[in-house]
Amino acid sequence: MRRRVVYHPDAPAELREAVQFYRHVDLRLAQDFRQKVQALVAEAGASPLRGNVVFGAVRSRQLSRFPYDIVYAVTRDQLFVLAVA
Repeated sequence: MRRRVVYHPDAPAELREAVQFYRHVDLRLAQDFRQKVQALVAEAGASPLRGNVVFGAVRSRQLSRFPYDIVYAVTRDQLFVLAVA
């Protein structure tokens, strides 16, 4: 089941900040980071219970290759991305 993805107001700014950091290192690295975040959010929407329980209904999934997690909560029809941290 595909869930609608909703972002906490701070999450897009966290993503932009991380992309900017990687852009200063290498443009391709920044693009790869953004793609991995998008792919992981899509995977979490399709299989939300695969994430590690952080607290209550809050879960996290770690990005491969990067020291960042996607932190989210899930409802029956929505994936709420709380943070890119």
